Amino acid sequence: MGFLSAIFSGSENSIPESPSECLALFKAGDIGKSRQSQRQYNLIQRAMGAGIKEAKVRFVDTFSWESNNAIIIKEVRQIIEKALDEDDHDLKLLYAEMLVHGRGFVARNPAQAWLIYTELANKGSPIAAYEVGLKALRDCKYQEAISWLTKADLGDFGVNQALGDAYMRGLSIPSRALQEFAEYITNGTIGFADETNSKPTTEDVRLSLQYYRNAINFYPSGMVHPNCDAMYAVADCIRILGFENKGLINEFVNNLVRASEYNHFRATFDLACLYSEDKVVPLNLSLAKKYARSAISINSKSGGVFVGYSSAEEARRVVAIRRLNEILGS
Repeated sequence: MGFLSAIFSGSENSIPESPSECLALFKAGDIGKSRQSQRQYNLIQRAMGAGIKEAKVRFVDTFSWESNNAIIIKEVRQIIEKALDEDDHDLKLLYAEMLVHGRGFVARNPAQAWLIYTELANKGSPIAAYEVGLKALRDCKYQEAISWLTKADLGDFGVNQALGDAYMRGLSIPSRALQEFAEYITNGTIGFADETNSKPTTEDVRLSLQYYRNAINFYPSGMVHPNCDAMYAVADCIRILGFENKGLINEFVNNLVRASEYNHFRATFDLACLYSEDKVVPLNLSLAKKYARSAISINSKSGGVFVGYSSAEEARRVVAIRRLNEILGS
């Protein structure tokens, strides 16, 4: 059976003659316990031997998780080194991803990863442009983020969601969710409160709205749930724009309702407040209490942790639950 019998588990079945068929079978079996079997190794080796470019990427992606076997490590390392020398776009992208997170024998090195991403982005890679744009967004370099993200795949939901965030001055959805509570603390109304005292322009918000809409529409149909964060962001933009017409109000409510159906706490919380105030929508205490109970249940199931990262998280969660209990007592 050879040296691999000591490395992998699983029986060695017949391997098709066609390299493309070998690659297809490898991709079909590249899950769970079968991903590093003897047969999987043989399948991908046949495809690589025939010079199929994708096969090398698949091999590195699967077997780079191996960190204890010197033979496999050497083989993967040689492919990566050759890819770097030959400027292989797909393998360099994969190697950069490995450096960002650390994988197998590849130590985590984000600085080197961003050098590779930037090099590839400058050569026109839309995937690399997306990664560089995201980094600029995280670094609060919003114009730079927008510049890179518009060079990425504009048919991708993630690119559109990032552009929406960039035009909202890079405030991520969880961060905004926390900041909004300043409005509740001061006057109990629904609204966007930016703790940085820097509001996006109306045009920025309109652009954000369109990109968030795209993020909803381009979301993969096979996912278990829709893009609830983008739905909430669309509602947020419409709220900031001041509910300009009935069509936008309907879109606002529909997005909150849809996100709420998938246990989005902020959307459910906002619906409870909406129906208790008789402002944007007619007063409906029955619906208000329904959504209040649902929001409290979602909060309870999450372990009482509100979405966000700041030290004020717990205080704001308490404010939210207090408001929901006020609705239930009305």
